[in-house]
Amino acid sequence: CAEHIDPCDTGDDECDHAVSTCRHDGPGAHSCICHSGYEQGDDALTCVIQTCDVSVVTAPSNGQYGSRCSGDASTIDHGTECDLSCDSGYTLSGQPSCMGESLSSVTAACTIQTCDVSVVSQPVNGQYGTMCAADAWTIDHGTLCDLRCDTGYEVSGQPSCEEGVLSSRTAICSNIDDCGSQPCHNGGECYDSVDSY
Repeated sequence: CAEHIDPCDTGDDECDHAVSTCRHDGPGAHSCICHSGYEQGDDALTCVIQTCDVSVVTAPSNGQYGSRCSGDASTIDHGTECDLSCDSGYTLSGQPSCMGESLSSVTAACTIQTCDVSVVSQPVNGQYGTMCAADAWTIDHGTLCDLRCDTGYEVSGQPSCEEGVLSSRTAICSNIDDCGSQPCHNGGECYDSVDSY
């Protein structure tokens, strides 16, 4: 009686060990058991990667397709994510990914970035507005604070929110030059004051 050598034990099997495990099926017989994310090919010795249909994936609101899951893409491989992206000022979450033959979702979410305005102080010679007040917490990306200046002053450097970063912590209220229009005639000299000359 001849001794049977199992190719699974000797490593002489045809299995691709990166994606499958050899299984002894009896004298002189073996098969390859596919790892998660792979399925049996045309024979018992090959494994092919599973794919997910991405034709159903949509671009997120305030975002766009990438190259892997664009409007004309058909499939992505197991273990692969789509590459959807968000517009400037938005944060991406929930990127669709392929596990086995199941797609985790059909789109991602793009959430607007905000800035903490609880650190904003009222300007010297001015007051809080409504969006950036003592009791306000956040403003959205692309939004300016609405700090105001007292009569006779003009505002500049209004804090703004860009991609989650606040540009400054207050505005500047500068005295308006009431002599700039040269209101004094016949050689008179103008002296500027707050809201008067």
